[in-house]
Amino acid sequence: MTEQKKKHSPLGSAKPGESFKDQILRALREGDKSAKPIDKSIRSSSSPENKPKQPFSNQEEILRKKQKVTAEEQKTSPKSSIDSQKSPKKVQKRRKEREQKRTENALQKEDRVVKKIVYRIVIIIILFSSTVGVGGFLYIKSALQPLDKMSKTFVNVYIPVGSSNKQIANILKKEKIIKDANVFNYFAKFHNYANFQSGYYNFKASYTLEQIADMLKKGGTEQPEKPILGKIVVKEGQNIDEIAKQIEINVDTKEGKKTPFKAEEFINLVNDETFFEEMVQKYKNLWMGDLKS
Repeated sequence: MTEQKKKHSPLGSAKPGESFKDQILRALREGDKSAKPIDKSIRSSSSPENKPKQPFSNQEEILRKKQKVTAEEQKTSPKSSIDSQKSPKKVQKRRKEREQKRTENALQKEDRVVKKIVYRIVIIIILFSSTVGVGGFLYIKSALQPLDKMSKTFVNVYIPVGSSNKQIANILKKEKIIKDANVFNYFAKFHNYANFQSGYYNFKASYTLEQIADMLKKGGTEQPEKPILGKIVVKEGQNIDEIAKQIEINVDTKEGKKTPFKAEEFINLVNDETFFEEMVQKYKNLWMGDLKS
């Protein structure tokens, strides 16, 4: 019985010295080796790939739709996807660079505007300076000329004692003999005119600055006198009638014109006793007797 049981036992015949546990382990090993390969058709049918697809749940469908939307947004806006992939430091750096470029462009525009304004101001200053310079030159040039070249009227001017060149220039300007007091003052200094004399002078607006300065240097009269309108040469031994004729025909003036007096006017003036007495009192040193005889 025991031998038959051993022959028909699934564990096979026991080997000498082999325990029951060892028999079980050996039987398991031998059973794995004798196992037949699984049919490929069965394996393919049992694989998860060939299993029928089961429908997705609602949550999975919503998730997939969101993924599609994000993919489309990334395609349409590549810059935003690139910026999102970059690190925050790079993004900040890029922003700083953009801001710096904007400020640089703004500063460049401002510089251009400032340059234009400065350029216009410089042009205005140059034009103004040139205009003032030309105007000043023309004014000084005219001030050095006689105030009125056609004037024939004499003006009696009094220069007080101790007057300076500047004070004299202001008096001449006030009496309308010269155009500008400062120009006359600088003219006198430049030409070394000094020690102008006081007194009464007969000036005309047609006199040049040089003529006026020469008259001031010679000196005026103590009393106001009528201007000298001309000069004549009186020969020794001539009587009043001959002198009167000489006054009418003789020419001895710088302007080359005759005196405005006639012989008859001279005789009438000399025969005037009032005028005669005034001349005697004025020129006592020249009195030599009765000129009427």
